[in-house]
Amino acid sequence: MNFFDNLVLPQSTEHIILLHYLAIMLQFLFLPFFSLLIAGTVLSIYHKNKARKTGDARYLRFASEIIEIAAMNKSMGIILGIVPVAALIMIYAQLLHTMEVGTVTYLLISLVFLTCAVIAIYSYRYAFKYSNLFAKLSESGVSGEASDKLKEADSNVKKLNSQAGKWGVLLLLAGTYFLTAALYIAGHPDYWNENSNWVAIISSTGIYLKWLQLLSFAFTITAAVMLFVYFFWEGGRLKNDAEYGDFVKGKLFRILFISGILQPLFITGVFVSYPASALSNLVFLFVIIMLFAFFAAFHLLYDMYKNGHLKHTVSLMALLFVSLYSGAIAEQFSVKNSTVKNSVLMNVVFEESVKNLEKLTASAAGLTGEEIFTQKCSACHKYDQKVVGPAYNDVLPKYEGKMAELVEFVKNPVKVDPAYPPMPNQGLKPQEAKAIAKYIMENYKK
Repeated sequence: MNFFDNLVLPQSTEHIILLHYLAIMLQFLFLPFFSLLIAGTVLSIYHKNKARKTGDARYLRFASEIIEIAAMNKSMGIILGIVPVAALIMIYAQLLHTMEVGTVTYLLISLVFLTCAVIAIYSYRYAFKYSNLFAKLSESGVSGEASDKLKEADSNVKKLNSQAGKWGVLLLLAGTYFLTAALYIAGHPDYWNENSNWVAIISSTGIYLKWLQLLSFAFTITAAVMLFVYFFWEGGRLKNDAEYGDFVKGKLFRILFISGILQPLFITGVFVSYPASALSNLVFLFVIIMLFAFFAAFHLLYDMYKNGHLKHTVSLMALLFVSLYSGAIAEQFSVKNSTVKNSVLMNVVFEESVKNLEKLTASAAGLTGEEIFTQKCSACHKYDQKVVGPAYNDVLPKYEGKMAELVEFVKNPVKVDPAYPPMPNQGLKPQEAKAIAKYIMENYKK
């Protein structure tokens, strides 16, 4: 995009490598956050509707607790969600500078959708919280006009809760799709000439496969985090409620198994879709780590389910995060490999910019030695013959190894040889005196 092209600066090879690592770190922040947000909201809405249909209060409690855990403090929505995606836009504007790739455009679209989604989902979360509060107030025996106002407020909050949740999910789905598309096409040169072809992007099998992988991983990660919070964090929040604990445990195990069963196929399918230009030993390595960590996590999950204990909850969650992060690293290295030619070109531009900057700096500091000689010295001096003053070849040898003395004489000339008139003071700055002294000492021997 022209707007970002005007903002970015030329980058050296070292800076480009640093930008790739920064992109990885940003994905480490927003991938878990949006995974929790999208899966947590979907699960909360599903179990809330289940509670309405069955009348089972456990579903409503579970729905409320899921969204409270998944949608953390609202400031986290900005710190872990919006800011990293915005920073990623600037990074890719630098990495893909001068390239006709739609990544930055799709990242911008994704940022708009995700920002709206975060607002909607936090509205859903707090509406759920107030709805529960109003329910408790109603049970406390409020009557009269206060009861009518309470019912009206409760009705409005429930409407907000319903609408905000649905819109939040839809916006998140759109935002994560464009985010997936942006990162996918950056590493796939086949799409670089189709950045304006929306049909090609929206109908891409590879992008859909990557997006479905992200969504399934979101449910897997979310269920693992819920297990950790419910049964391990600070001793577990359900240790005094065994019946509800069994209910939650059964739901979370089911989510883990269903969401994870196709994950190896998604990982393999995405890897197979990488173009040859994107592959390298590091890409292979991190894909293998991704698969290995995922299989190890499900081995622990099976042990937890079979034996009915949760001592491996932390290990399960850690392995799933390793798998998620390894996938992000592999994808970023594939982008690095695919854009290596552009990186080389940017480094050339960077080196040229540095040279131009050095020239401008030198120009700002004063005239060059050659310019000073042409403007102020050449009328009276030549190297090999006398003019108004002596020939340089006759007088400069005595200044060999005595540059400081020559500089001082140039700044403040004094009459030395009675055969020549005194040299007038040229009013040179110290750096200019050094420049002309260096210039004539280097050239008189030639």
